[in-house]
Amino acid sequence: MSVVTKKSKASTKSGDDSNIRQTVPSFHRSHTCRKSDVRKLHRLSAPHVESFNYFLDVGLQRGISDIGVHEIDMIDPSVERGVGYVPGKSADTIQFWLENVRIGMPTKSQSYGTTSGGGGGGGAAALQKSMKLYPRECRELGIMYAAAITGEFCYQFVKRDGYGNESASGSIMRTSRNFGMMPIMVMSKACHLHGKSPTELIKRREEQTEFGGYFIVSGIERCVRLLQVPRSNHATSIQRSNYKNRGKLYTDLGVAVRCQRYNGDMSTVTNTLHYLTTGGATLKFVGRKQEFLLPVVLVMRALSGCEQGEGNSHKKSGKQDGAARGGHGITDEELFNRIVQGDESNTFVRARAELLLQEARQFHGMQTPEECLAFLGSRFRLMSGKANSTSDVAIGHYIINKYILIHLPSYGDKLEYILFMLRKLYSFAAGDCGVDNADSLQNQELLLPGHLMCTFVKEKFDETLDNIRVGLLKEMRVDYTKFLTNVPQSKWWMKMVDRYGMLSSGGIGKKVSHFLSTGNIISTTGLDLMQVSGYTIVAEAQFLEILCTLS
Repeated sequence: MSVVTKKSKASTKSGDDSNIRQTVPSFHRSHTCRKSDVRKLHRLSAPHVESFNYFLDVGLQRGISDIGVHEIDMIDPSVERGVGYVPGKSADTIQFWLENVRIGMPTKSQSYGTTSGGGGGGGAAALQKSMKLYPRECRELGIMYAAAITGEFCYQFVKRDGYGNESASGSIMRTSRNFGMMPIMVMSKACHLHGKSPTELIKRREEQTEFGGYFIVSGIERCVRLLQVPRSNHATSIQRSNYKNRGKLYTDLGVAVRCQRYNGDMSTVTNTLHYLTTGGATLKFVGRKQEFLLPVVLVMRALSGCEQGEGNSHKKSGKQDGAARGGHGITDEELFNRIVQGDESNTFVRARAELLLQEARQFHGMQTPEECLAFLGSRFRLMSGKANSTSDVAIGHYIINKYILIHLPSYGDKLEYILFMLRKLYSFAAGDCGVDNADSLQNQELLLPGHLMCTFVKEKFDETLDNIRVGLLKEMRVDYTKFLTNVPQSKWWMKMVDRYGMLSSGGIGKKVSHFLSTGNIISTTGLDLMQVSGYTIVAEAQFLEILCTLS
């Protein structure tokens, strides 16, 4: 029942029901639901939909830009096999990268016909409208609700003189390629239902209360779970027994920070500062699922000579990525003073700082920032995937920009943060501060589906370019003369991209659809996550109940 006043009766006759006082929630004058009810449902799926919109608008482009340039040297393997960087050694280098990667709107394949949930129109406009693919049709046909992901594969020939200088020997060549069918989240900006009212949804034969937030894979609705992960860009004190397994001198104390890249592509790298029994410390990062431990003094010296770090420069700028900026670096006395910070009465920190610098004396020939960067570059040349003509210093910059405190773009800020982590580590070892509770909500955050998609798709594009690089090296080893003959031809490049990029077998879209359908992540880097399975669930009625309890 509903209580209707005299004023509301008059307004009812005129068709205005804004003044009706409704006491029964199920009472409604129309068969369509209210807009207020729809807005409540949209708030339930807002974290899912808005994060995927961020992936479409911002995360995808920034992730592709951060991948940067892949390269190989055109050197006959039979003549110069395994040649590393030699000062004064010149080489012709091929550089290739991706640009203008876009995700379109879902459309039908020709095999599905041209029938649609909507009607009206004629000619080309009607045909274009009829080719739109809607979620209802994907459920009925048992197919994936997806759109094409396209981009430009770019390559250019450059000449290097062996001293870090390069000059373009040709113009930038571009070719458009299709990288597969990207699954689209329902009600996102790439969905045809985005912004539709309940009346318009009914005309499309969709649910009038559709609120989206899920994917449709093989006709099944699947939702990506919200994951609890450590709070990003926040240093926490951790005490774990397995830290002792790193080596004989390692203790169970450490300070870890989950760094989120400053450009907003949502990729993360965890850096951990380990405390040693000798009073020293090492900085750990994970690359390609392998742990690497660096002396912290070596890293600080490498960071001290540059005012600001350079990320992967774009080919349009014509600069080599990670070019050294020079600088005299930081002295041991300056390091000691910045660690102690004038607290001369704190004998524990003073003693540890002295021991830390005494151990660093064993690094002979690694005093200046350029020498430290060259040392890092020589050790990580194979993992970087750079060409042999790339200098060790440039590779050292690449490692720092890719793995060391990636939430800070400036080398000066990176140095200050390492000093902060070191002081916190010594305070933790001295008992001046306690262990940070990893189960506390203040040390956690939620990883949203769209943000996870940003990191996953970025890694798959990076793997595609790396597979192409390995394939080109294989072509050079098989027949170097034939390789030199074919490399200027654009058709040959298209063939290589399709073959080694596995575009004919589904490309990037197939890998994303496999992740959504199984919930398992197949990753070469691990994506800085704690698990490899259980990321997706079937969006059933129980899923809506869970959302209602969380709202």
